[in-house]
Amino acid sequence: MKHERSIQLFRSLMAFFSFIFFTTALVFLFLPRYLIQSLNEIGNFFNFSSVSIDNQYFWISLTVSMMATITLCCLLLWYNPYRYQPVFWPFLTAKMTSSACGLYYFLAFSHAFCHLVIPLIDLPIALVGLWAYRSAFQEKVTS
Repeated sequence: MKHERSIQLFRSLMAFFSFIFFTTALVFLFLPRYLIQSLNEIGNFFNFSSVSIDNQYFWISLTVSMMATITLCCLLLWYNPYRYQPVFWPFLTAKMTSSACGLYYFLAFSHAFCHLVIPLIDLPIALVGLWAYRSAFQEKVTS
């Protein structure tokens, strides 16, 4: 019974993440200038540096593709977590990598809020996802 609740929690979290990542992909696709300007304004309020939008479209296209891939990973994990259990690892890898890169760029180069916000969002997502994954699948092994 506890195992089934853990699986249901994991599935619910993956459904929620699917919605969040799909929405984020749309924002990056259709409103990249607004998003970066908004993040710059928030950062300016706290005396962080800004980033330019002018040469960011290459990176934004990669961001949209990553959001689409992560959305698909989460949808598969929601649909059938047992069958698609290995898909969790690309999800976790993407969130941990983006967290590490965002923190690195913030500390080493930019001191821009646009780079700091990446680990502030992605690291908790990765940790909550890992917690839910372990709760769902370790109990199956130990039960």
